[in-house]
Order: sequence, then structure tokens, then C-alpha cells
Amino acid sequence: MARLKVLAFDYAIAGGPGARALPCALAQQGGMLLQALLADLGAVPGVELHTMPGPGDADWPLDAASNAKPFDERLADCVQAADAVWPLALETAGLLEGLSRDILRGKRVLLGSAPGAVHVAASKREVARALIAGGVPAVPTYSPHASLPEVQGAWVVKRDAGAGC
Repeated sequence: MARLKVLAFDYAIAGGPGARALPCALAQQGGMLLQALLADLGAVPGVELHTMPGPGDADWPLDAASNAKPFDERLADCVQAADAVWPLALETAGLLEGLSRDILRGKRVLLGSAPGAVHVAASKREVARALIAGGVPAVPTYSPHASLPEVQGAWVVKRDAGAGC
């Protein structure tokens, strides 16, 4: 039986454009997440596991000349050499959503959430709206310019996208 070729990669580690210089702690955590994913997928019987090399690294399916290509071309080559793809990337600015759409356009199995789900999940307000619309209780959520109710007690203020408060 043929082995399933699975590509798992981290956008920033692979040298994706626009990947900001990550703070050391965040880059370390991203690397740990990728290593944990690779370890888990590598333990699945019948899986031939690969990762996308960073610029200048040699790995499947790229040779030295191919690895000198721009990120988007390297990504397309790696996606086409795989049967299924598990991308790791930030949800903000539509990054993970766009990668997910590219994988599906390449007619590969996306091992992750559908692009539309990623779009909703990238916004805390949209998640709250979707939960409430589905009958799931959620914390009241307000946009920055909304009229706020008179409430006694503490407030939690968070950005709509990304982490931090």
C-alpha cells in the first residue's frame, strides 16, 4: 500500500514573506509546536512525513536550485509533491486562511480548518457572534466604538485579532 505523503510546515520557520521578526519566546514556541506536530504525525503508520525547508535548507522535494526560488514557488512545489498538507501560521491578516485556500486550490487534502472557519476564528467578535447565533452562550463582546452597558465590576479588553490584552 502506498504511503500518504504529508507536508507539515510552519510559515515563519519556512521563511514566508511578511513573517515578522518574531520575539525569541514566540519563535521558540512556534518551533516547539512544529516539532510536536512532526513527532505526532511521524508516529502515524502509513505516513511519509515531510516539512518545508527554510531558505537555504535542503529537504524534500527541493534540490538546491529549487530552494533558491521565492517562498510562494517553494511552497507550491512542496504542496504539489504531497498528498495532504498541515500548515501552521498566524490567523491574523488572513495568512492561515490564504494558505489553506492555496492548498485546496492545489487539490490537496487540507489537514486543518476550512478557510471560512479560519476567517471567523481570526476575529474574537466573529467567534462570539457565531457562538451566540448557534445558541452557545458566549461572553458579551463589543467593538471599540460601541456603546457599552452600565456594568459593575471588571472588564477584559482584548484586541479583536491576535493575542494580548
